[in-house]
Amino acid sequence: GVTVKPIPGYTWGLDYIRVGRQFIDWDNANDYDQLPAYQVFNSRLNYAQENYLVYLDIYNIFNELYVNRGINGFDWNTFDYTQYFNPAPMRTATVGMKISF
Repeated sequence: GVTVKPIPGYTWGLDYIRVGRQFIDWDNANDYDQLPAYQVFNSRLNYAQENYLVYLDIYNIFNELYVNRGINGFDWNTFDYTQYFNPAPMRTATVGMKISF
């Protein structure tokens, strides 16, 4: 990632995360397709003074659609194995404050 201090008291950072293709959990024989690779950008803006910090975090800035986990599990309705996927969160933001005493 990159972090810069453009103005006194402010810090801005940008992170790039890339994850390559992954195997699906419980696919020990590697019979199924791998999960596709994905990449996301996250950012943080801080404003700090002596005893407090205010921040804004934005995750998945470009709203990338991706799956970060897949599981090969048994389906008791069909009595067969099936794949379940965990979609990753879309763009999210967090605002917070830290105070030191």
